[in-house]
Amino acid sequence: MHIRNPSDTMRHEEEDGTSVVEGELSPVSKASIHRTTCSDRIDAIEHVHDQNFSMFGRHQVPFGDDLKRDVFDLERSSVPPPPSPTPVSTLKSIQSTKGAVPDEEKDFRMDEDQHHGYTPLGDDQLQDVRNVVPTTDDPTLPCLTFRFWVLSTLFVVFGAAVGQFYFFRSATISLSLFFVILTSYPLGVGLSKIMPRPPPFPPSSDSSFMTKFRYWLNPGPFNVKEHTLLVVTASCGISVAYAIDVISVQILYYKQDIGILASVLLLWTTQCLGYGLAGLLRNWLVYPADMVWWSALPYVQLMSTFHGGQASPNLTRQRLSFFKRALLLVTLYQFIPGFLAPTLNSVALLCLLGGGPSQNIDPLLAQVGSGFNGAGVLAFSFDWNYIGSLGPLITPFWSMLNVIGSTVVFAWIIMPIFYKFTNIWRSQDFVNKGLAFSTLTFDQNLDLYNITRILDPRTNTLVESAYESYSPLYLSPFWAIGYGTAFAALSATLVHVLLFHGKDIVARFNVRNKSESPGSKGEKNDDPYGDDIHMRLMRRYPEVPSWVYMAVFIGMTALSIFIVEFWNLHLQLRWWGVLLAVALAGVFVLPVGIIQAISNQSIGINVVTEFVIGFISPGQPIANILFKTYGYMALSQALNLVSDLKLGVYMKIPPRAMFVGQVYGTMIGAVVNYAIMKMLLISVPDIQRKADGLHVGDEQWNPRYSSIFYAASV
Repeated sequence: MHIRNPSDTMRHEEEDGTSVVEGELSPVSKASIHRTTCSDRIDAIEHVHDQNFSMFGRHQVPFGDDLKRDVFDLERSSVPPPPSPTPVSTLKSIQSTKGAVPDEEKDFRMDEDQHHGYTPLGDDQLQDVRNVVPTTDDPTLPCLTFRFWVLSTLFVVFGAAVGQFYFFRSATISLSLFFVILTSYPLGVGLSKIMPRPPPFPPSSDSSFMTKFRYWLNPGPFNVKEHTLLVVTASCGISVAYAIDVISVQILYYKQDIGILASVLLLWTTQCLGYGLAGLLRNWLVYPADMVWWSALPYVQLMSTFHGGQASPNLTRQRLSFFKRALLLVTLYQFIPGFLAPTLNSVALLCLLGGGPSQNIDPLLAQVGSGFNGAGVLAFSFDWNYIGSLGPLITPFWSMLNVIGSTVVFAWIIMPIFYKFTNIWRSQDFVNKGLAFSTLTFDQNLDLYNITRILDPRTNTLVESAYESYSPLYLSPFWAIGYGTAFAALSATLVHVLLFHGKDIVARFNVRNKSESPGSKGEKNDDPYGDDIHMRLMRRYPEVPSWVYMAVFIGMTALSIFIVEFWNLHLQLRWWGVLLAVALAGVFVLPVGIIQAISNQSIGINVVTEFVIGFISPGQPIANILFKTYGYMALSQALNLVSDLKLGVYMKIPPRAMFVGQVYGTMIGAVVNYAIMKMLLISVPDIQRKADGLHVGDEQWNPRYSSIFYAASV
């Protein structure tokens, strides 16, 4: 870490002889100025709290400076300020002249370049994190304010309603978190200006109720921690809950409605079950520095830009000018492929070189080269939605090469050879009907499989005699092999994590049992791996106790068992099915989480869950999709929560506030999802008609996600 030359600053002696660093910054008030490096600041803050100081002012140098500093105003100016800290770069000279540094001081001093834990990342990747994530913290900034509750509720309700409305539309629209970040900032700033002015000082335990209430209403300027927690809460609620597919499939295709209570409880349990798993895995997936969670970094950068300090007028003009040009170019770029020249969404060179669509070209060549309905060999797109599908701006380069390379080998080389030279699994029939790369299910005539012909209309269970008289179920060879590679990916994940991270997992398990986890106050952490600077700063905040996460996990599991048993006539799944689904998620959540944290690539277990329940309990389609939902969502929601917790570490959000925000957003979003779904199914008959394969007045109403889930229930 680069430390600014001591000659860049001046020192003067206070009356008591204490040396205080001065520079070009003005004090926020008449209190003393105290500057520190990122690691030394912790010593100073501990000293301030030990002296019962109340810190209420702060100014931070922009994040890009070589030396990041905080200027704190002290409420009790009569008390001498804490001694000026010693730069880390001069620590060795002090040790040589004055002896060893005390253990208490050593505990808070560290080399920022040091990282411990899992297999180390490259220096370039760790430098990417250092360049983005701030290494400063102001523990006085509040999070759960009036502004947070108002704005988070507004965005969760609005986002969940929009997402659910377009869930049944052909053109899907959902709220982006970047939209939430950009629009919530001016709203938060506006509320800070129109609400009653805050008290001059933060309230203490002895302050009156009205003083505390005024501070809760408006604690001052809209701060970065409120903003970040608001976005995290919105992220938990604006997406459509996965279990909505189960409920909509039952209503649209199986003509069953389990009612409001069962539906809401089903949504809550499937959304919150994974939270318990995530909390129990913090020591492995959140605390280590090498668990980067690349998807969190863009939000960190944007938040830091908004709240990184007062920019100079010249820099502000440059940013606005760049923003205007970028907005114009992005608008034009999105408009041209989307409306003026939709052909640019996918340019299939192989098809063009083979004679184009007007020629009688080989059907295999057409499907191999098609970017929409085939393998996309030599096809490219000008649509940023396709270009950015792998997250090229945040995903490590080696990870993208792995994905692209495996796609080229499998879809561009193996499958064309398979279709060209073999007729295994009726591959030539699929090619001749243009279904070589289809992901749907078919009967013996390669028409779409009509599942209603093989089910009992009253119980929705399989009638074997009807199945034998109708047809076996066929998948395209491409999709069948794809299922096999999904199993291979999960097996490879387990083996890779066991070989490369097994010792570290065991070591961290032993540490977790022997010492307090980071964030707890009192005893020092004995973790032999050490904390990075971000976890050192987070140690001052009390953690959510592990027993709370355990209670959530056990409580949601018990409630899930109650739901499937009490409404078993409609849900078909038994209590042991819930336990088995949760057990599968528990086995894979840690290895899958490690891979996702370091590579930004997610691996689902939905294929495994479908196979397991289909083998154990055949002929029960609702049990199939419900088992899949519980297993998949327990893992998916756990990793979503872990990613949010890592964002909280980067932005120094108190863990307990983070937990409250996540649970609140999840609960509210699920209720809004169900309400909008019921309203649409009642008021828009075209949705049901489309599901029944009938003519509809408005072709834009299309329950395509429900139809895919319905096909998976087979």
